[in-house]
Amino acid sequence: MAAHGWRKSPSVEAWLFDEGHAFDFYQAVSLLEHWREGDAVPLGEGSDPSRESVRFAGSVALDFPETDVARIRPPHREGEPAKMFVNFLGLGGALGPLPPPIVESIYMRAVRGDTAARDFLDIFNHRLVSFAYRIRKGHRVGLGASSPEKDDAARHLFALLGLGFKALEGRLAVQDRALLEHAANLGSEARSLEGLVAILRRHFGVAIEPIPLTGAFHPIEDADRTAIGRSGQNRALGRDACLGGRFWDQESTFDLRIGPMKLGEFLRFLPDGDALAPLCSLVRFYAGARFHFGLILVLAEGEAPRIELGRTTCALLGQIAWLGNVNKNGGENREVRLSRAAIRKGLGEAPG
Repeated sequence: MAAHGWRKSPSVEAWLFDEGHAFDFYQAVSLLEHWREGDAVPLGEGSDPSRESVRFAGSVALDFPETDVARIRPPHREGEPAKMFVNFLGLGGALGPLPPPIVESIYMRAVRGDTAARDFLDIFNHRLVSFAYRIRKGHRVGLGASSPEKDDAARHLFALLGLGFKALEGRLAVQDRALLEHAANLGSEARSLEGLVAILRRHFGVAIEPIPLTGAFHPIEDADRTAIGRSGQNRALGRDACLGGRFWDQESTFDLRIGPMKLGEFLRFLPDGDALAPLCSLVRFYAGARFHFGLILVLAEGEAPRIELGRTTCALLGQIAWLGNVNKNGGENREVRLSRAAIRKGLGEAPG
């Protein structure tokens, strides 16, 4: 059977009201609550059903139901609850506790247009089904009406990540909610390069290869340099004297080799792309400021553009500009190492 609206792109709301039986009960109710978030009372927590997002009605038919949800009727007016007809947990119907003769009598009266008895049962059906959903929502992350990053579970996860205070929200170049699925990794005190790569692969959807212990030169601060004379400092040979203005540290730097990528993906990780800042932000958040990192972008073979005047994406010197027929015989993967200045820009730091 073809999916709903396979020739077009209908909204989930239209799909829900057209084919409500195709939805899981809890997912359908969660969607209805989400659409009325802010102006509706949570199900099973209020005393006025008209202020809730959905009104439940039970089935009184005696046939065996195929789905939990029979159908969903949209609200008649804005602000009114939708109506969901369910096939479970009702007082009537084939699965209800009422004796079959009574259920059959209620059903036949409803067929003739007298729905008084059925509507009376729905007073209790609504409350029973509401409590069932309320209980499930209290024990299932993701069923809440609010956005995932605003519920109680997210608050605890953010605390594990070190983002439990309001003042720490929105400080990264990625949405805070993107960190929740990596809470186990980010919340661990012991962090590894493989853990970082797993997060980046999941977030950006590209191949990433870690290269550990690449090493780098770091400047020696003025207060640590050797100076001779009466007012000199750090001049004891074999103890604190040093020559030069920089030192080599093998352990504090690693590289990330990203790709091979198509040209469109490659451009996103360049200094003016929209992926560099989120990438640098995630790396810094995970690794901390103690570690430095380098980025190597890999353009897939056959993706190198030809230099043509007037095309701004094909003449970025040092990034995607190569001379000659670069794609001859299929071409080859081409690597571009981003400068330290580009990485500092991605981190939002001042150049230096």
